[in-house]
Amino acid sequence: MNISRSLIVTVVCAIFACSANAQSDESQVKEIKSLSYFTTGIFNGDPIDNVSEIKIDAERVYHFFEFSGLEERLYSQAVAIYDGAGNLVTEKYETVFRPKDGEYRTWFWYDLDPEKDRPGLWHFVVEFDGKPMTEQRLDVLPADKP
Repeated sequence: MNISRSLIVTVVCAIFACSANAQSDESQVKEIKSLSYFTTGIFNGDPIDNVSEIKIDAERVYHFFEFSGLEERLYSQAVAIYDGAGNLVTEKYETVFRPKDGEYRTWFWYDLDPEKDRPGLWHFVVEFDGKPMTEQRLDVLPADKP
């Protein structure tokens, strides 16, 4: 598969972070940087490639994330996957994490099933701390005919 640099999306979002130990009542805006893309595998915690399309008969697709600029506190992240017709493919997957040194890397995966899943332009909708963060598209192609 071709490595597609165009799919690497850097999302900079502002979230309001209030620390329980804050010296002031004012919330501070913290800039969080996020790099995310699709890959066909993970090896030693690193994505093996960067894809913008995948065949419906591929076994698994990963959505990889790398965050920086995070405060040392708990964060939540959720991902929902929709097929080309807008149908929810899988329940929203949510995770809670605490970054180390302001950085955090994670991934979600989906096991493609050519018997029930349909090709099309799929949408991966990501929320960060309960707020919309990004929506990325993955072109899920039909299987090659034998």
